[in-house]
Amino acid sequence: AAEWLSDDGGVRKTVLKDGPDESDTPAWGALVQILFTCSYDNGTVFDESHREEPFEFQLNAGTVVEGLQLAVENMAVGERAIVRCEPKWAYGELG
Repeated sequence: AAEWLSDDGGVRKTVLKDGPDESDTPAWGALVQILFTCSYDNGTVFDESHREEPFEFQLNAGTVVEGLQLAVENMAVGERAIVRCEPKWAYGELG
């Protein structure tokens, strides 16, 4: 079942695989590494990271879209999930 991460329902997460310790979420300002694939509703991929080079960013530093920030700060280490963001939580209406 999907978990709503934003009050307006614009960001929702569906867990595919739990992390070993669900309480092991990143701290404010933590440097995190993720593997991701971004796609449109029709399945067209427009961005992705690769196992050889995970995407790294600092939480709460304003360097990623709000939806990704919210999703990662609510994920446990090792968790796999599908995150769906409405445009205002991602790249806006024009993509």
